[in-house]
Amino acid sequence: MLDEIDDDIVIYFSDPLMSKWSGDFSDVDKVMKDDIHQDPSGLWMISSLVEIRHRFGASSFLLHFYNDKSVCIYEHKIKRANASNLSDIQFLKHAITCCGWKKMYPYHSEVDKNVDFWKSLWETGIIEYDKFEKIYSR
Repeated sequence: MLDEIDDDIVIYFSDPLMSKWSGDFSDVDKVMKDDIHQDPSGLWMISSLVEIRHRFGASSFLLHFYNDKSVCIYEHKIKRANASNLSDIQFLKHAITCCGWKKMYPYHSEVDKNVDFWKSLWETGIIEYDKFEKIYSR
């Protein structure tokens, strides 16, 4: 399913629930809380391949969406040659924020692939990353 977040950004979710509700946190959370098979603690996580298409290209991500409104970037693949990944993460942040998600952070193995890139995203407030907080916010 393709959903227009705004005029310039389209997002595709591989997970059927995320696709059905266009990634909207409140709708997804309600369904997950109402699901009788869920953990009684109310904790949940949805893993989805996500493709963001925008006027400059497209990127795909493996994301984990959590009940606390956080989103973990487990994998990121750029689909355009010779372009900076920065705009892709900015578009992703914009898209998930419009859907009610609050916190976005990379999985540690993604950070290990390119520490300087992720540190620049953390410094500009696009992502959160606890390890950077501990090291650089003294």
